[in-house]
Amino acid sequence: MSRPRRDMHQKSLLKLLLNAEERRFFQMIWAIDALQGDRQGQAEKLLRFPPEAASSEITSRYAVHRWELETLVNLFLTRPFRNRRKPNDSFLNCGQYETLATLINHLREIEDAEAGMYLGRVGILNEMHRIAQRQFPWQRGFFNAVQFYRYAFIYGQGDCADYFNATYGITFDTFSYIGFALFTAFQERPWIKNKYSLTDIGIKDDELCDGMKLLCKPEPEAEKEATALLSEVQSKLKSPLPTAFQPSYLRRFPILSFGDVSGVSIAPLPALLILRVTQGVYYDLIDGGSHLRNDASARFEKYCRQLLRATLPDHEIEESHTYSVRGKLLDSPDILIKRDGVPVAVLECKATKLTIGAQYAEDPTSEAEVGYREIAKGVFQIWRYRSHIRRGLTANDATERPNFGLVLMLDTWLSMSRELQKQVVSVANSLADAAKEDIIEEDRERVIFCSIPDFERLLLISDNESFFLTLSAAKEEKFVGWHLPEIHREIHGKTQKKPFPFSLADVSP
Repeated sequence: MSRPRRDMHQKSLLKLLLNAEERRFFQMIWAIDALQGDRQGQAEKLLRFPPEAASSEITSRYAVHRWELETLVNLFLTRPFRNRRKPNDSFLNCGQYETLATLINHLREIEDAEAGMYLGRVGILNEMHRIAQRQFPWQRGFFNAVQFYRYAFIYGQGDCADYFNATYGITFDTFSYIGFALFTAFQERPWIKNKYSLTDIGIKDDELCDGMKLLCKPEPEAEKEATALLSEVQSKLKSPLPTAFQPSYLRRFPILSFGDVSGVSIAPLPALLILRVTQGVYYDLIDGGSHLRNDASARFEKYCRQLLRATLPDHEIEESHTYSVRGKLLDSPDILIKRDGVPVAVLECKATKLTIGAQYAEDPTSEAEVGYREIAKGVFQIWRYRSHIRRGLTANDATERPNFGLVLMLDTWLSMSRELQKQVVSVANSLADAAKEDIIEEDRERVIFCSIPDFERLLLISDNESFFLTLSAAKEEKFVGWHLPEIHREIHGKTQKKPFPFSLADVSP
């Protein structure tokens, strides 16, 4: 019954979306985001709603999740051009909560029905990975100083920053400032004029114009490009993406404009502005060539070293060094953590970009083989280094193998996925076998996988002792697939969060 059920709700949802006027629809999305984002005062000017709906509690029966709003916007942008609303048709009433609730209920029915159609192939454990990729970033939020600092450090300096400035006529710092200023403006109201000005905070009109080229699209163009994006992504995958996991156009262009210079613009989900001017700067650098990827990778490694030095002051944090084995020059892992000269942990840092296929495909290791193989290579490099220490082949006089090996990723490659981690380790074992490097079983200790947001969170809630106890627990079978901060919370209970050790002013004056 899953397919007929899906088709019935798809037809009903599409009929409603086809009958919605563009500006009113996006304003309704904005109003719901405000209503359940502790901005009730702004929402009540635009929307009629039951008092119980004015809550940010995710467990409320009136809750509408932001990832659902994002999916609704995407479905609206990609709705077929045929059978659009005729001038004399009645508009969908976008001024009341009940309308949005009806749309969301149809969407949930579609997603549930589709899950019934593919779960037999995908399996519940792999599905948890896809759900985590969709929901966890929204639950954690995008507006925080740590994320601003991280991406300003990686993308806002060096070759990446030079390329951004030369290509787009605006500095990374100014672009970030524009994004923050517009986010603030769209928190207060849904619409701004297309001739908006930020000169009162020091942003020149031509700078704002250059920034808006990267942030904003005319709504008619957005519809065409969103449809083309979906078609392009689907054509590259071996299996179709379910509704819940289709690529979001708002992550590329979070602002939609209507009319010419005398018209108006809206950011239906203002938080995506923050995502766009931090993590989303990757889209602006992707055509810059391999030297930019290398620059970003090197800066990611440097950021991780500085973060560890600031949060683990009783340990020595060393960068990679070169050593020779049988006349062949090799690099040690990217970071070595020591205590009183004794190796404690080694880390491989991977800045490989997470793709749609890696996030949401039914078989992500097949769809994003190159990326997952790069992570597996990090595991192999850690094992090889442990083997060389055991055999006294490294150049730093290390005699004791570190207890912990971590692959630290800029993106959330292996979130909530025990099965994907096992597949990566299997590839790493194949690499180790093929290398013929005398990497024995005891060298192949369990390696911990962690994204940088989770690693930052762990460092800010732990002390020296609880940090390493958490790493020790993460090597246990029962915790495979868990996020490190959740492991820490499970074994240590609630802890007081420490302040982030760096200032934004250091990287973004």
